[in-house]
Amino acid sequence: MSSSKAATTPGWSTWPTPTCLKAPSFSCSTPPIWRPLEYLADPDLPEGSIVFMFDTTDMEAVKKTLGGKQCFGGNVPGSLFRTGSPAQVEEYVKNLLEKVGQDGGFILSTGTVIDEADPEAFKAMFEAGRKYGTY
Repeated sequence: MSSSKAATTPGWSTWPTPTCLKAPSFSCSTPPIWRPLEYLADPDLPEGSIVFMFDTTDMEAVKKTLGGKQCFGGNVPGSLFRTGSPAQVEEYVKNLLEKVGQDGGFILSTGTVIDEADPEAFKAMFEAGRKYGTY
């Protein structure tokens, strides 16, 4: 997004922007980066009233930010159901549940709509959830 468009986009100026550092790999013309977790943790949102679903977000950061305040879920990649084996799905789910599945509030789910999947890989997500996701 060009800086002229950013200046005319309503609310754009209130979004957090990166700090320009004196580093060869950083461009000071980088457009603002939206960091939604900071906004989703708004203390004015009633606790336990919203379910947030994520696709490619660091779920440990989500747990740290929203844990105990809002429910959250997702982040099992849709591509894994098409290209991964049931064992790979199980391992992914196991690792995800170890990181964020404790103390309630997490919903095991895909991070996106699944149009095509290997039924055995999809079934593996549910079986892994039952195996590793009980409190």
